[in-house]
Amino acid sequence: MKEIGVINKLVGDKAFVSFQRKSGCGDSCASCKSKCGATFINTEVFNGVNAKVGDRVNVEIENKSFNKMMFFAYILPLIMLILGTVSGNSMFENMGYKNHELFGFLIGVAFLGLSYYILKIINDKMKKDKNSLLRITKILK
Repeated sequence: MKEIGVINKLVGDKAFVSFQRKSGCGDSCASCKSKCGATFINTEVFNGVNAKVGDRVNVEIENKSFNKMMFFAYILPLIMLILGTVSGNSMFENMGYKNHELFGFLIGVAFLGLSYYILKIINDKMKKDKNSLLRITKILK
């Protein structure tokens, strides 16, 4: 994945880069009736090319790392919700509870909460790994 952004601030080997958010109308906001107004996103990026504040830079992340993060962010919570709901429903049905669907759903929500805790741990671990971080590949003129 490649994006172009502008450096706002530098802290050690990290740069805070501002990217223009992609709008749902394909960046032709004048033709769009929703008045979405694409805003900016600020992100911490590894600065391996010694870029300065105000520089326009090309920022990349490896596809493998990007796909791994997308799996953890979207698929893991869904799997945990389904797993918790199905196992909770089965467990409470076998125990003879009349409202086993409700209890199964509550177990599913608990598993969903557990998945978000797991995501926080994974996120903290990925922040320390410089290979999984976004990095500046070159300074644009």
